[in-house]
Amino acid sequence: MTSHPSPVLRLAAVRDAVAWDAALLEREAAIFRHERERIPPKQRPHYTPTHRLEILRIMRFG
Repeated sequence: MTSHPSPVLRLAAVRDAVAWDAALLEREAAIFRHERERIPPKQRPHYTPTHRLEILRIMRFG
């Protein structure tokens, strides 16, 4: 549909593709989060202050 002559249909196809990608990323993040929660806090990986700030930003804004 992304090559359809109608701009409305092309836009709808792009919107659907973006929504699909977002849903897959949310599922992937949920799996990673679940696996990380199973690891005891002292055995979890160490993050640099920069990475910690980025993680907090992601948690805050979604």
